[in-house]
Amino acid sequence: MTVDSLCILRDGTVDLDANEALAISTTANADGAKVLDIKETGIHGLVAVMILPSTPTTYADTLTVHIQASNEIAGNYVTIASFPVLYTYIWKVPVVADTAAAVEADIGLKLTGGVTGDTGVIVHIDNALFTLNGEGYVYAAQDAVGDVFDDDDEALTAATGTLDGTQNGAVAAAATGEMIQRYSAPSTHLVKFSTDKRYIRGSFTPSAGSNFGKGFVYVMSQGFEKKSL
Repeated sequence: MTVDSLCILRDGTVDLDANEALAISTTANADGAKVLDIKETGIHGLVAVMILPSTPTTYADTLTVHIQASNEIAGNYVTIASFPVLYTYIWKVPVVADTAAAVEADIGLKLTGGVTGDTGVIVHIDNALFTLNGEGYVYAAQDAVGDVFDDDDEALTAATGTLDGTQNGAVAAAATGEMIQRYSAPSTHLVKFSTDKRYIRGSFTPSAGSNFGKGFVYVMSQGFEKKSL
């Protein structure tokens, strides 16, 4: 696929790592990132496409990417869309909310094992766990070596949050934590956005020490559409 240079937010000539600098010009910076002058997206919006060629190497590697917009080329940008944060390891942990049900604010806090001390950043909670005595899964991004939630009946809480339950082998074929996702490459990610501002750019925040390879980001006028045969 050929991509017009006027549609490229990051040209993929330099590795995407923790040294990434924000674009402040329509001329690419040393990281290959630049500002696009789009005038506006129109009512149908645009789609940002991010292609990552390399796999992160440790549990702690994460990548946060936002699309930002402004009416000033060099500043006053606001975030108008975000790709899902990329985590290296995600653990699926069976839980019964037998002491206190979860609340939405628990997402983003640390799931903590009362016996093992294992922790992970909560990225998703099954709907059943928002009800007392509900049984379901908490999905947590590993944030330290060995944090694998391998005690099948330890207390589990959302640190400083509300969820208070017990690891529950009764609801799972695997009674302990199960690694269900490892971010791998090459991979492609999409996010749709709209804005009435003139300029857009990418904001790239890889975690310290990580390297996602020569990441390439561009925008296109529409996503996938269904066509009749």
